[in-house]
Amino acid sequence: MNNKQKNSLTNRAVTKSKGRYKNFQKNITNLEGLINEIDPFQFDIYQIEQTISFQRLAEKQNQLKLTLELALYSESLAKILGLNSKLSQAIALASNLGKGSNDIVLKDYIKRVHNSHFNSDIASLMVIKEIEKLNLSFETMEGIVYKDRQEEYMLVFFLQRFLNLVHGFKEKRPKELLYLGETKKEQLEALCKALIKESNQNQKITFKNSSQAQAFLLIEKWLKENIFFQSEKEKRYGVLWKKFYQVSKFLDKILEVEADKIPFILSLLTTNEMELLSSFNHKSSLKDIEEIKKLDFFKLLPYCPQTIITKKEFFW
Repeated sequence: MNNKQKNSLTNRAVTKSKGRYKNFQKNITNLEGLINEIDPFQFDIYQIEQTISFQRLAEKQNQLKLTLELALYSESLAKILGLNSKLSQAIALASNLGKGSNDIVLKDYIKRVHNSHFNSDIASLMVIKEIEKLNLSFETMEGIVYKDRQEEYMLVFFLQRFLNLVHGFKEKRPKELLYLGETKKEQLEALCKALIKESNQNQKITFKNSSQAQAFLLIEKWLKENIFFQSEKEKRYGVLWKKFYQVSKFLDKILEVEADKIPFILSLLTTNEMELLSSFNHKSSLKDIEEIKKLDFFKLLPYCPQTIITKKEFFW
């Protein structure tokens, strides 16, 4: 690939930031000010990676690994296409902060039980603004939610769908998947190459005309119909629903969390926290009850006071 092809989207790249969510005092005598002066989007990356919420992704079914993989691909492809690689990386790192463990099942549970539509992108913004209180650039925050406003946003959007697809299969697989390659690495490479080629040709991020794009859409549809949407028929889905219900009950009855905040809090819980909270009932011992006070999620929640919990409060 020659240099002209590599930089075909340079004219559409974000070259500077419009500013930050909150006023920021420029001070190049400290580390944060120096990083921001060099590259405002690098400063976003610095802020995100320092948060407890980002580190907790490691305890949400390998979400930290997937997020880092998304950031790596986003940065690499942005460089190839002549886009802002640091902005793409920052959006990728922040995009899963509000994504829950077993996110597909959680969204369906919230929709059916809480009669509410849960948007993990909005939840990520809530983590950034309400919990971690970060001061990110307008572009990084906008890119988490509004995928079609800049080329960098669209790039991360497609790459996240690619990763969701190749990591979404265990045993059942459609024949179209083999068209992309035998291994996950081969499949991702085929999708990324096709995205680069089509975007170069159209002078913007697009992915719909190539044979790989058509195969991708068919596989994505198959995945939703045969894995995600049908999972409620599987035993493990029933178990997860029961856990979500028990934790919702705990948040409502014991911590007195407002009903409209419960879906957001469910998305913050790690796999271990979900297991622990869902196991609490009237048979729980005082020792068990003491364990809940040690959970990290209490530190993250402006909605939940650190209440003193006694055994009698578990009789609901």
